[in-house]
Amino acid sequence: MRSYLEESDNRQGWCLNRQSVVVGISGGRDSMALLHLLNSYAERVIAVHVNYGLRGKDSMEDEEYCIEFCKTINVELVVHRDFSISQSNKNVQSAARDIRYEIFETVRMEKGAKWIATAHHAQDNLEHFFLYLLRDNFQGAFEGIPIENESIIRPILYTPSEIIESYISENLIEFRTDKSNFKLDYLRNKIRHWIIPSLKEELPSIDLEFCDISTLTMESKNNLLKEFNNDFDTKKLDRYFLEFSFNKIQKYRPIINQLLFKIGFSRDNIEKALSFNSKTGSLWMTDQFKIVKSQQNTILIYRNFEPHVKTLKLDEISSELLGFNIEFSAKIDSNWILRKVDLGDRFKFYGSRFQKKISDIFTDKKVNHFYRERSWILNNGKNDLALIFPEGVWLSAWADRNLDAEIQLLTC
Repeated sequence: MRSYLEESDNRQGWCLNRQSVVVGISGGRDSMALLHLLNSYAERVIAVHVNYGLRGKDSMEDEEYCIEFCKTINVELVVHRDFSISQSNKNVQSAARDIRYEIFETVRMEKGAKWIATAHHAQDNLEHFFLYLLRDNFQGAFEGIPIENESIIRPILYTPSEIIESYISENLIEFRTDKSNFKLDYLRNKIRHWIIPSLKEELPSIDLEFCDISTLTMESKNNLLKEFNNDFDTKKLDRYFLEFSFNKIQKYRPIINQLLFKIGFSRDNIEKALSFNSKTGSLWMTDQFKIVKSQQNTILIYRNFEPHVKTLKLDEISSELLGFNIEFSAKIDSNWILRKVDLGDRFKFYGSRFQKKISDIFTDKKVNHFYRERSWILNNGKNDLALIFPEGVWLSAWADRNLDAEIQLLTC
């Protein structure tokens, strides 16, 4: 087991023998084996046990066992009790996972540790594949469990379960058994007890074979991510928009899928939005973001913008209210107003003889939805003088032809 850990440590460059590591322990076989091994390998180890109280007496006995075990091997232990989760929770496992990782990170910061180590192993990775596959997340299925995610590492992820079992026996390590791991109410347990054993009968090394597949998938994704980050700056979504052509969607689809899912879009809506067959003008929304199918099979992604007020005096404006930054020179009367554009409004360009609907103007000039939603009319109390949006200033027939020189658009 030590050789598997050393291989992962060397490949990932964790330098565990010179680092302090927080180890999450439950009292179960895998986490106690990892703690025992890291205690002789890492520079310093701090164990953390979270007691949710979900299994009554068994939960308290798990805690007591962890305390005694850590005393025996002379490891510092932090015990945290959080009884806020109820068995009636829709997703007990997910809620418990969120709590423990938050606690692990808190302890890591308090103790000045470099890493948080968890005891996921090769069979867990294979179980993860089937879980995600059955949830219709093919990308997540083949990527597997990440061996490293920020401060969280999984040093024995590529270690077979049988090797851990041998390590436990050789070192006479006792451990606690969570009876809920045998309850077939959970999909993971059905996979663990029904599917995996049958597969291992046919191919005993299937868990390691899948580890190789997931490693290659992640390497490919990471290379693609580097290219994506060279092409696009996702930080723009805070104030601007991202635009993807059909060719870019095809090239970066796994990355775009993940980005859209992260900002709240359902997998069903992501699939529709990225489809070549979705109609121009189609719209998908969350509480914070929009996806719009634009012309030439491109999609726009941007943050929702709905100003609290529809009319502003010039001395009242701010980027939060307008949706972009703008400055007016002192020559412009501060009593003039900005009025939010209604797409039914009509506008007469400087030098033009006719008025035209603003919605038609935007269509003719291929102004995208991000700009349309952040467009305003400058009015002097009598006439509309300019149409202003983040991309430009268009003067009306009633404006002084030098007015645009008095208006400065700033970078979004």
